[in-house]
Parts: sequence; C-alpha cells; structure tokens
Amino acid sequence: MKKFVLTAACLLLCLPGIAGAQEQYIELLRQDVNTQKTAMLTEAMDLDAAQFDRFWPIVREYDLKRAEIVDRRIATIKKYAANYDTMTPDMADEVIEEFFKVRFDMLKLKKDYFGKVSKEFSAVEAARFLQIENFVDDMMRVQVMSEIPLIQHGVSAVTN
Repeated sequence: MKKFVLTAACLLLCLPGIAGAQEQYIELLRQDVNTQKTAMLTEAMDLDAAQFDRFWPIVREYDLKRAEIVDRRIATIKKYAANYDTMTPDMADEVIEEFFKVRFDMLKLKKDYFGKVSKEFSAVEAARFLQIENFVDDMMRVQVMSEIPLIQHGVSAVTN
C-alpha cells in the first residue's frame, strides 16, 4: 500500500514540465492503484464467487464515475501548479472552489454507491467497501497534498 502512495505523489508532482509523459504516468498510477484496490477488495469483502459476480460490475461502474472526479482533482492541481508563482486572489478562489466541488462530488458518489452496495448485499458489506475506498482515497490525497506547497505570502496584489 505504501508503495503505490509514494509512487502516486512522485508521478503527479515530480514531472510538471513533461505534460505528455505526466499523462502516461498518471494512467500507469491509476492502473497500479486499481490493481492494489482490487486485491484489497477481494480479500476484505469475503464474498463467494456468485456474490463477486454481482459485486464487480458495481465497482467498475463506481470506478468510472470516480475517475471523472479524480480527473477534475488532477486538473485542479495542475491549474494550481501553473499559477503558483502568480497566484491572484481570484485564482485562489477559483482553485479552492473547485477543490470543494471535487470533495463534495466524491462524497456524493460514495454515498450513492453505499446505497447501491447496501441494496445488493447489506449495509455491513457496503460499509466495508467504503472503508477500502476511503482508505485508498485518503492515503492518495494526504500524500499528494503533502507534496503541494502552500500558497506564498504576498505573491499578488489585491484585485478589485
């Protein structure tokens, strides 16, 4: 688990000047995270083969929707990085508002899929699914956010 978290931060943040390569690395990271997450879910969910046949389509659907939100998170981080040295109050507002939207949308998605998994299995299995999802998401977010520098003091003048 620790391996893919450290890899994530490096891939997302260490290659800011290599846009094409950065996209390739982000895609490789997604594959690695999904592989790790699949292994964790397989072990933790403790479902039989017939139950897994019903479970994986729900997870795949969730992952597709989650990827859209993660793409927005990555785009917001890139926007922040591109404007880091010239951050204005308006740009700071814009970036932070998008982070709020991303967090809200991710929370809503998780709540929706808690309902879907609960309906198909039980609230216990749905909670276990969300525990794994939250663990992976939180580890990635903490690692990435720990690598993003704070906005500098006095970078820009106050806008009207």
